[in-house]
Amino acid sequence: MNLNLIEEAKNYLEAFMKDKVVEYEVIHPWRRDSKYIVRHCYRVCSIAMEIINNYETELSSKDIELIQVAAILHDLGKVYSRGEHAEKSGEIVEHWLELNPNIDELVEDKKRLISIIKDHSNKGIKDDDLLSSILKDADLLDEIGAMSIFMASNKLNRQTPYFFDELYKILKEDELNYCYKELSKLQTEAAKKILMRKIEFINSFVTELEYELREF
Repeated sequence: MNLNLIEEAKNYLEAFMKDKVVEYEVIHPWRRDSKYIVRHCYRVCSIAMEIINNYETELSSKDIELIQVAAILHDLGKVYSRGEHAEKSGEIVEHWLELNPNIDELVEDKKRLISIIKDHSNKGIKDDDLLSSILKDADLLDEIGAMSIFMASNKLNRQTPYFFDELYKILKEDELNYCYKELSKLQTEAAKKILMRKIEFINSFVTELEYELREF
């Protein structure tokens, strides 16, 4: 039977996350279900491919496969804790490959794969490995944009008549400042262009919300 490394990584991610609960999450209830981590990993993989497709240097098929696998498996350790989860994720992947030599032999550079996963939380630190930069950038870009508007609103008191005023304030003063701060951490030009598009979207939302909150 011919094995497909990406499909095997997806199968392992979903099996590993099955029925797990993220106990430390207290702000966003949808993050407590480990299925959210699965969906996050798939989104990061998609964003990584968007960066690759818009990058000035063409990558080899093996490099593209490796970054996809790294993206799919990069947050396995997050079911245990938010801090140090990258190191834990790398250890879990390493153990998985050790137990499955038929899958391990499909990985062209196991050491590189584990290193990229273990280092993905060190955002803003210049990488010598382009694949590491791509994973960090893709991971940073997820949940910014339409999602971050909902996440910001989830931190507010929904019972107050000033809910939308407070949402406007937190987006204008906090979320947009956060986005510009994160922009400086991105390493690839393709990722910076994606974030600027997201910033433009949030700005347009803030402008419309300001218009709708106007009073005579």
